[in-house]
Amino acid sequence: MVKEYLRSVRNLNKEIEARQRHREQLYATVTGSAIKLKTVNVQESAPDDKLAAVMADIYELDNKIQDSIIELTAKQAHALDLINSVAKSEHRSLLINYYLNAYSWEETANMLGYSVQHVFRMHGEVLRELDEKDESK
Repeated sequence: MVKEYLRSVRNLNKEIEARQRHREQLYATVTGSAIKLKTVNVQESAPDDKLAAVMADIYELDNKIQDSIIELTAKQAHALDLINSVAKSEHRSLLINYYLNAYSWEETANMLGYSVQHVFRMHGEVLRELDEKDESK
């Protein structure tokens, strides 16, 4: 069903945003702790060991983010093909803002100049249109 596919695109976009925020927090932790490094005695384990572990986590997270972005780009291209098949411009704008740009319903409604309830009605209409096109294939 079209709605599930579009929702998976939106969810992947949100997941990438969450991972990027997590990466920023890790990086802030590393850069903040780098300022607080103390002199290390020879017998102590170096704070750099812990720092290196966090940096490795950041590197791994960067790789996951990059892989997700590649997947998202492909999914968005397919979703955009679906969206471009929609007849009404306002319906296309609704789908792009909500599913591809991951705006909230309220933000989408404000951008379109409609109430949230009207946007919900439009959303239902456009999904029925897309489902009918999908079934006729």
